[in-house]
Amino acid sequence: MTTVLTNYDALKAALAATVEFDEVKAIRDRAEALRVYTQQIGESPALQNQIAEIRIRAERRAGELLREMPKRKGAAGGRDARSSSTTTLEDLGISKDQSSRYQKLAAIPEDDFEQRLEASKQAGRQLTTAAILEGDVRPGQDDESATRAWGRVFGDIAALCQSVEKVGGIAALAEDWTDEQVETALHHIGGMMRSLSGWRNELEGLRG
Repeated sequence: MTTVLTNYDALKAALAATVEFDEVKAIRDRAEALRVYTQQIGESPALQNQIAEIRIRAERRAGELLREMPKRKGAAGGRDARSSSTTTLEDLGISKDQSSRYQKLAAIPEDDFEQRLEASKQAGRQLTTAAILEGDVRPGQDDESATRAWGRVFGDIAALCQSVEKVGGIAALAEDWTDEQVETALHHIGGMMRSLSGWRNELEGLRG
């Protein structure tokens, strides 16, 4: 995790200078995978948001490159391979929806984009592409949705516990699992337990 924090400014500069779509996409995909991992193991929201910011900046840079593709020319005056009319989104490894979102991010004026990022971080909210696109990053806007999500999560956990009990316990459920599936389940359960333990301590503190 320290590497992410140390290389943050370098990554921003590298993204701005990169002109190869596949390189930008690789940074975006690695950042998203790391964000999901840090969320699973219960890392701080601040670290999760810093990694999410790298992903969003990569998506914006990808959008800039997509917008430029029809106009870019090769050194000999012919079309660059990536700007060829035969290049498809499938070739680039993205969906039509992703292409649309990335180009919408790229269309946001730079000052406005930076302000939206900063406002979202200052508001203490989870940093998402949707929030930046909507520009609605005022503090407290997520209260109602967070409450609904809280209810859904614990409802899902309760339903999961009931389902496991019906089949005779987790060992019976996992009887045919591979070692990799068992390790993955243990990893997810460990992350969930750390989060639940932290929430319990916070709630206990509210009781005085």
